[in-house]
Order: sequence, then C-alpha cells, then structure tokens
Amino acid sequence: MRRAIQRSLAPLLIVALAGCTPTGGGGDEADARPADDAEADGAPTDAGPGSDGQAADGQPADGQPADGQPADGQPADGEPAPDACVDCGAAPRVLTFDANVRALTEGGEIRLSAVVTDPDGGADLLGGVLEDPSGAPFGPFEAAGDVGTYGFTLTWAALHAIDPITFDGEATREIVAAFFDQAGNRTEARLELTLHCRDNGGAACDGVCVSLDSQAHCGACDAACETECVDRACACPGEDQIRCDDGRCVDTQNDPENCGGCDRACPGIADGEGACVRGRCQIQCAPDHQLCDPDDLVCAPCPVDGVIRTGCDGRRCVADTCADGFRVCDGLCAACPPQAERTLCLGDRCVAAECARGTHPCSEGCCPWRPLLVGQSPNDFAMVAAEGAMHFAIGEPERVFARRWVEGRWNDVVVAEFERAGRSSTRVALAASNGVVHLAYAVNSAPVDGQFLLGHHRYADGRWAEAHTLADEGLVFDPLLAARDDAVWLIWDQQGQQLVDPRDVPWRPELVLDGDEADVALGADGTLHVVGERQIGSGLLYAQRGPDGVLSDIDPDNGRLGEAQPDVALDGDGLPAILHREDFNGDLYLTRFDGRAWDTRQILRGYQTEEGLDMIRGVDGGLIICAGTQLGLFVFFEDGQDWRPDEVADGFHAKCQLALAPDGGLHVISIGGGGITWYR
Repeated sequence: MRRAIQRSLAPLLIVALAGCTPTGGGGDEADARPADDAEADGAPTDAGPGSDGQAADGQPADGQPADGQPADGQPADGEPAPDACVDCGAAPRVLTFDANVRALTEGGEIRLSAVVTDPDGGADLLGGVLEDPSGAPFGPFEAAGDVGTYGFTLTWAALHAIDPITFDGEATREIVAAFFDQAGNRTEARLELTLHCRDNGGAACDGVCVSLDSQAHCGACDAACETECVDRACACPGEDQIRCDDGRCVDTQNDPENCGGCDRACPGIADGEGACVRGRCQIQCAPDHQLCDPDDLVCAPCPVDGVIRTGCDGRRCVADTCADGFRVCDGLCAACPPQAERTLCLGDRCVAAECARGTHPCSEGCCPWRPLLVGQSPNDFAMVAAEGAMHFAIGEPERVFARRWVEGRWNDVVVAEFERAGRSSTRVALAASNGVVHLAYAVNSAPVDGQFLLGHHRYADGRWAEAHTLADEGLVFDPLLAARDDAVWLIWDQQGQQLVDPRDVPWRPELVLDGDEADVALGADGTLHVVGERQIGSGLLYAQRGPDGVLSDIDPDNGRLGEAQPDVALDGDGLPAILHREDFNGDLYLTRFDGRAWDTRQILRGYQTEEGLDMIRGVDGGLIICAGTQLGLFVFFEDGQDWRPDEVADGFHAKCQLALAPDGGLHVISIGGGGITWYR
C-alpha cells in the first residue's frame, strides 16, 4: 500500500528530510534527527537510511518496485505487511510534503498534501498540525483517504492572521507540517511559500494588496498624500515647488530659506542679508565685506588699511588698489618703508629692495649700518640667520664656540675644545634648515695624538649636540655646509682636493674637484653647485651634484689667468653665477651660466682683497656682493647691468660674509682691525 501511495504522488514528490522528536519510547534508528534540524523547501527531515534517493529497503525513490517485487504494492515473499511493526517505538516519517502551487496572493489559497509512514504501522499514526516556524498553529491536517495521507487548505487570510502581511515586491513565508504517533513522537517537514501582489503594484499593506503610487499609500504603507502621488512621491502643490529629501515642498524660486535648492538660505548668512529672486540670492554684504562666492553665499571680510579698491580672489576679498606708500602683498595693502628707493613683497610684507646710499635693507625698512662687536682676532667666523635669531660660529686655536643673538642679548656656548701642540688654525662654517643650525669645523694642525679633526655639530631644541667627528691624516681646510629640508652636505678642502659628503652614514666622501678655495650653493631642487680654483695652471673649476647623486663637471673655461677666491650663488632664475678676483690687479669678474654656455664680464675694478669676497642672492633675485678690502668694507647691489656700491665701514677688512634674514634684513660680518664686527 505504501509503495502504491508513493507511485500515485510521484509527479508532486519533493523529497524532504524529516526530523524525529520522540516524546515517548521507541525509535533508535541511526538516521532519525530532531525536529529543529529539519531542512526547508518541503524535504522531510528523515529520508531513511538509503543514499542517492534510495528507500530504506533498497527501493528506488520514485516508488517503482525493485526487480522481483509486485507492482501493486503488495509485499514480496518474506516482507512484512505495511501495517506490521518493523521498528517498534520509532517516530513517524514524512515521505512527502508539498503544495499544488508555491505562490499565494491576496484572496487565494493553496492545497497542501503530505504522505507519512510509521514504523509501528499505520494504526500508530495520531495525525498532524500545520504551524508557522514560531509554533503558532494554522490547524490540524485532515485525513485524505489512504492511511498516512493528509491534506490542508491554507489561505492568504490564515497566513495574515498568524503574522500580518506587509511587503513591497514580494515576501516569503515558511510553514511547518508536524505529525505525531500514539506515543507522542513528533516529526516535521518544512515548505517555503512566496507571497506576491500580482495585480496591484506589487505591494501589500496589512494583508491588502495596494499600489504605492496611490494617495493613501504613496511610496510606503499608510503614507498618505494631500496631492497626487507621482513615482511613489507626493507631488508638490505649487508650480515652482520641489520636494526635499525630508519630504517638504519648498519654493526654490522665491523662498529665501530655500533659494535655488533645498535649505539654501539667503538671510542667514554671516555679515550680510538678502532675498531670493528667481532662484538666486541677492546679497547685500555688511560694510568692509564683499560677496566673493555667490554659490556658497559668503560675504568675505576685506582688508581696510591703505585700501582704495578691493576685488575677489576665489573666496577671499583682497586689495586691488592701494594708497601711496602701500603695495598689494598677498591680498593686503602692506605699508612700505618710506626710506626705500625700491620695494618688493616678502609674503604679506612690503620690504626694502633698495635703499639710499649709507643705508641697507633691514627689518625696520632701511637702516644705517650698525656695528656690533662679535669677537676678537679669531682664526675664522661664520654667520647664519635662523628661527628669528642670528647665529655666529667663531673658530679659535683651541676651541670653537657659538654665539646666538636673540632679543638684544648674546647667548654663548663652547661647542668643541682641543689640546694642541704648536700652532693650529680652526676654520668654521654654518648652515640652517627646518629650524636646525649645522656647524662644521676643521682643525688643520696636528693635535697631540697626531690626528686631524673635521667635526659636525647640530643646534636644535635649544642645545648643541655632536653629530659626527672625522679624523684624517692630511690637512683639512675650509669646511663648507649646505642644508635644505632635512638634508645637509659637508664640503671641505683636503690638500688641494675639494670633497663632498653625500650624506651617507658612515661618511663616505667623494671627490668633486681637484682644486682648492671652494665655495658652494644649493639649488631649490637639491642640486649642489661647487666652485674652486685650479691647482695647476689657473682658472675656475665648477661641478654640480644633482638630486640623484650624479656628479657632472662643467668647465667654465673662461680663459683668464690668475682667478682667485671664487664664490658661487644662484641668480633669480636659479642659474649659477661665479664671482672671482683677478690676482694681479684686484678687478672683480662675474662668470654666469645661461644653461648652455658661460659668459665672463668685469664688474668692478681695483678692489684688492685677500679672502674678503662673498655673494648671495637678494630678496628680489638680484645678486649682492660684499668685499673686504684694504680701504674698507663694501657692499654692491646688482642693478641691471650695473652695480651700486655702498661703503659699510672704512679701514682694512680681511674677510666678509653676507646673510639674509627671513624678514629681508641684510647682515654683514667682517674681520677688521678691531676684531669681528657684525653690521646690521
């Protein structure tokens, strides 16, 4: 009989795994599982011990008899009758559980059917109930004819009564068929149904199929509109109105709170007020303010001092025309020093680029040269401006000390001390970058232990610290430093060879030029420019070391004899210019490189110097030269093709150095008859 039932339901068969939850004794089959392990989609929880769809007794899953079995479902010889007890005490088994359709809509119903067997015989079956997954019952199954066959008619209304139906598109619901035997053992199977609203816009609200384009349900259940519903949103009543994200209808053409778009308010802006006209705010800014961003409605504050007319630079209100004595610097009218013959901008400040003779650019504008004694008769000195202070290094036979001038007073620190036998000379150099001051010194006579010294110290966070100390067997002269960002280069002259340290650790020098009397300049791109004198013959040597570390030798080949004391600086275009002296008559020459060729011109005549040359680039990009001579200390300012001289001090001066402070002030230091003097 069981096989006959299976054959009759074969077209609807969905094999499901059924779990057995015994509540009484009996049933210890290996494949029986609890009800909470049951699989969905209509598969009974226990499909029997067979594999690959085979029944427990080896029969095919489609209910067809095996070879030698009767076709009418009667047991073969030796097989127990269907009602006989095979595995007494075990739970029932769900062979099939399915529906005539799997989709349900409003007002519809589906017919469920199940086939159940019991190892203790059909008489042991007690019946079944249809539930939702929470255990809420829809009702009992009804017997459908043969023993173990059951049916149930499930309606949309019954599903809604257990769990209210609300969805947009479609929804799924799971139902559970649970069956019991006389001993209270339970087995179950599950089935998933699809709920949909085919004819009313694909949504259901509280069990009723509705359109979400309706006034009562516009975009969502119970979201009612006072106007028509268009594309699931309530239409705005006004002609110029749009709907904002929060559902409000606003007039973007005339509403000052929503001018041109939702929440684009006109009158609430700072430093101004206005109205909405045709979707744009007409803004009247407060005095000394200007509308510089109509899209973002910003009344920007404008500069006032020295301003005749303002304009907009992006969102900023900037000066366009200034009164006499002012010039536009970084959007402001900056007051210019009245003594200056020519000015330029340094950031938002107007500074002197050229002053009357006897004065020079300083932090106050144009100042007379003011001398200040720094030290007495040293071997060497150096100067650099950094972090609002002037730093000086002084090399003496047995020590190097640093002086720092800040807020009108000196701060002195001994950086290094030496024990010397016999005569000795100490040369020093300074450079600064990123708030760090670097000091290098070279001692060129033997100490007690027979070593020569080349040292490098750093000043940062208010103190000096040793960075490197090198020892060498040969004489070391004239250290030079160059620094930019976090990089520092140390260049020195060792017995006529100019060496550069490429910042390796440990230090590994490389030969740059086979010459002496070196000078160095560092470009904005990190290119190192080194000049020197030829050791053999006469003339200039020049090399550059690119940011990639590649050295290139570009011979100026100026063809002149007796060039001495070369000094290099980069002009306003970033190209190298070399200042050098004619040994025989003291005339000064400038050799410039235009990127293709060198050009040498005489610029000054008859300035006899020993070591007294230095050259830097001024704030305007023009070159500035200082010359310490037997007759005085002079500064020369480049003025087109001419040079404008200014006498800083008279009398003999053996060496000079220039420094440009961040505020544009020019500083000169020199050794004269009275010692080291700083002119500021």
